[in-house]
Amino acid sequence: MGKKRTITEKTVYLSHRPFLIIDLIHKPSASARTHIKGWMDRPNAVESHENPYLVDRVAARHLRQATVIIDLMNKKMVKNRFKDTPAQEVYDHYTRKYGGHIAQALSIWRARNGIADPVVEAEPAPLTVTMASTTPP
Repeated sequence: MGKKRTITEKTVYLSHRPFLIIDLIHKPSASARTHIKGWMDRPNAVESHENPYLVDRVAARHLRQATVIIDLMNKKMVKNRFKDTPAQEVYDHYTRKYGGHIAQALSIWRARNGIADPVVEAEPAPLTVTMASTTPP
């Protein structure tokens, strides 16, 4: 038998950091009549559902099935199945939409891997000066 080919040999660079993966699932809506020819051309015939999740290694099945894969540490797109939409626009949309979840997941991932969270520069406190009143004796 020949050597089993694996995608993972080629995708070693897709590990050891967090990735946001979006699976887009389409199914007929409740009002769709799938037995009628051209049912999919009608408005509201299909419902779309997003299934977002975070992983720290992109597997071969993710590369095959995912609609969008975003490398969160390097802040770039790995995969984008939206042909008519620029990658930057897709990246901005999903990082804005799931920003809270991403921040929480990155914090957990950093804690598990012993990496300190980046210091967020807080706005400096306003300078307060107190003057002691001096009255002449």
